[in-house]
Amino acid sequence: MKKYLIILLVVLAGVSIVINYQQADKIIATVNSLSVQQSINGSDGSISTSYSYLVNTDKGVFEISPDGIYSSVSFGSLKEGNTYELYTRGFSYPLLGIYPHIIKATKKD
Repeated sequence: MKKYLIILLVVLAGVSIVINYQQADKIIATVNSLSVQQSINGSDGSISTSYSYLVNTDKGVFEISPDGIYSSVSFGSLKEGNTYELYTRGFSYPLLGIYPHIIKATKKD
C-alpha cells in the first residue's frame, strides 16, 4: 500500500510540473525592482541555503533563475526602470510564494 502511495505522489508531482511548464505567456512590462530572497533550512548541523531571484514589474512579480528547467539566458541582465518583452512559464500563486518564471527578456526601446 505504501508503495502505491509513493508512486501516486510522484505521478502527481510530475503532472503538476508538466502543467506548470506548459503555461507560457508573453508580456511587456517595466521592471520596478529586483530582489533576492534567501531561505536557510536545516537541523543537527545540516544546513541548506536556497535563493529566489524576484523581479517586481508593473505587471506583477516574476521569478528568474540562472539554472534548472526554468533557467533564463537573461539572468543578471535586467535593469530597474527598463521595459522588456518577457517570455514566461508557470502560474502565479503569491500566497504560496510561487511566481511565473522569466525564460527570456528582450529590452524594448
